[in-house]
Amino acid sequence: MIARLNPFRDAALARLDYLHASESPQALLDRLESLGGRAAVVGPHGAGKSTLLRAMEARLRDTARAASRLRIDGVLPNLEKLPTDVMLLVDGAETLGFLDWRRLLAITRGRRLVVTLHRPRSLPVLCRCEPRFEVIERIVRDLAPVDAARLLPHARRLFDQHHGNAHEVLRGLYLLCAEGP
Repeated sequence: MIARLNPFRDAALARLDYLHASESPQALLDRLESLGGRAAVVGPHGAGKSTLLRAMEARLRDTARAASRLRIDGVLPNLEKLPTDVMLLVDGAETLGFLDWRRLLAITRGRRLVVTLHRPRSLPVLCRCEPRFEVIERIVRDLAPVDAARLLPHARRLFDQHHGNAHEVLRGLYLLCAEGP
């Protein structure tokens, strides 16, 4: 199959709505305020944490509130230049060591902050993202309705093989579709 026609290509996945939480991104933003504007989205690799941050950012943009989403890969970027009224959505905070974690909390004191973590740290938990096959099933049915019956057994095998990591499941489905029927 040609890459641009593959139902599991990045462009198709990027258009999906957030499907994991029992609460909508807006409901989570409302709850965030009750937590003092600072909290963590917690879950394992591939459970939907980054996707939730993107959905929250889009919701904030729709309501004309300022947000800045950034990805951290073990090194804390300079956040001090960002305006204090911008909500920071920090993906990958679990990669920070103890000192950089403390620095992140200190630099962002007084600002609204949502981080992704694999397990709780010193911020209240806003949401726990857990791998759910029902989410994968819905993605398969939405993106490949004609081939869903053929692809779902493969999706289940990949889900089990990769312990629910949606990134790996969707990559496996992309490769399967790339090979053809």
